[in-house]
Amino acid sequence: MKLHRIVSLMLVLLFALCACAQAGAVTDSWSVDNAYVTLNEKTGVLVIQSREDGRYTLAAADGTPLTDPYLYMDANDTMFDVATEEGLNVFGMIDSTGKLVVPMQYGDTVCLSDRWQLGVVLEEATAENYDYKTFDGKTFYLISRYDVYYQGQKAGELGRLEYRNAYPYGAYLYVSDEERNYACYDSTMTASSYVPSFSGSSEYDETRDGVFHKGSGQQVGVPGCTLTSDDVEEDIFLIDGRFVDLQGNVTFAADAKYESIYDFEGDYAKVRMNGKYGLIDRTGREVMACEYDEITYGETYFEGGYQIAVKDGKVGFVNTSGETTCEFKYASNIVKSTYKMPMTHLADLDGSIIVLSGAAGELDKRFAEVRIANSNGCPLFAGEPEEKKAGVYTLFGEEIIPADGKFDDVYDLNISHDGSVVVGYDTDRKYHVYLIDTSAFAAAEPEKEAEAPAQEAGESAAEPEGWTCSCGSKNSGKFCPECGSPRPEQLKCAKCGFTPAEGTTPKFCSECGNAF
Repeated sequence: MKLHRIVSLMLVLLFALCACAQAGAVTDSWSVDNAYVTLNEKTGVLVIQSREDGRYTLAAADGTPLTDPYLYMDANDTMFDVATEEGLNVFGMIDSTGKLVVPMQYGDTVCLSDRWQLGVVLEEATAENYDYKTFDGKTFYLISRYDVYYQGQKAGELGRLEYRNAYPYGAYLYVSDEERNYACYDSTMTASSYVPSFSGSSEYDETRDGVFHKGSGQQVGVPGCTLTSDDVEEDIFLIDGRFVDLQGNVTFAADAKYESIYDFEGDYAKVRMNGKYGLIDRTGREVMACEYDEITYGETYFEGGYQIAVKDGKVGFVNTSGETTCEFKYASNIVKSTYKMPMTHLADLDGSIIVLSGAAGELDKRFAEVRIANSNGCPLFAGEPEEKKAGVYTLFGEEIIPADGKFDDVYDLNISHDGSVVVGYDTDRKYHVYLIDTSAFAAAEPEKEAEAPAQEAGESAAEPEGWTCSCGSKNSGKFCPECGSPRPEQLKCAKCGFTPAEGTTPKFCSECGNAF
């Protein structure tokens, strides 16, 4: 059960800053000893709470206040819950600039995305039937309704049982109710006539033989589609052996040598051949050959410029040119995570910790403790080369905040997702904020191959790879010239996106077990 927030009356926030210049990648720093400083790792802004009166102020990384003091403030994904008074239904939400996006009239708030938020209206309830309770367990609250906000404006309402969770894609919201039924809404909370079976933004419709966007009802991958990549979960589709964009423009033909081609995650898609995996980019270029046991990702592939993979049971890294940058010699079962990029770590036989970096391979320095940033792609990590001495290091092992005893634990150092801000809590109970220039040690962008000239209007795209008819004839057209049988449709799993080898018609998906 969720817990109702309890706050006490606080006064005006006052805190003293002490600025000082730093050399190297640290471009500036400042300190505060009469306030608590919390870094919002996603946005890089700070919540500063006065130790004198307990009030909260939102501040930029350089210490510039972005708001007046609040009675209450707490990070909520990329937003912040705030209140100026005690009581029921007094909470609202501000964004990372300090702008109020949800008015302060709710018992709870939910950040679904930068565009979509929820305000939860609460009413008093009993111990026999409640959704929230106070920390002392004596007062109970029931959800009255959910107010839905889109870009700072109330768009509509949902009943207590109409919301369990939600998945936003641009200007569309996919909501699961308490019985796990889904409904699609646009930015005015107008419900789509499409009744989906899962939260993805688009799915293949057998009755209409096409891929349809569930929020707007539009067919995607055809001329006239008005959707943009911001509105959808996927913006490139495999149709009739070709990859097309939302408007049906052919980007490249699928290579028949692959046993399966998975959905694009960002700019790359996983492919499989002979039971091994590789990656292709949005032009069909094979960035990583199909020679890996597994290729995993967090939000997308090549986060931070490097891709972690498993080859012959060993973990290593590859860059976007397909070059091995960290040798594949570390057993996957002892590596801490095969999802982390652009670095991961493992314990050595003597108990020390080895850091594997996509940029520099195995770092020379060993650590007693390591804390990799919470977000994939961050080029920094906190490490203790000696116990009770923690510092911050780059992908290349460069020490940019020295482990000189000021910070005695890696968990006293918090790093923003992009590596531009570090907040440390020292042994004297003082907070230090460091501004970092990450350009000096960011992953180098490889030179891209020259793109093929764009297809002229009216010019036909290259024909997809040939197919073998059940009669044994090999063909390239839509119908077999020997027996007249139509070319088999390319199957795609509606649940995970797996595509079996062309011409095969399995009953179940080999990746997730879903029935075709």
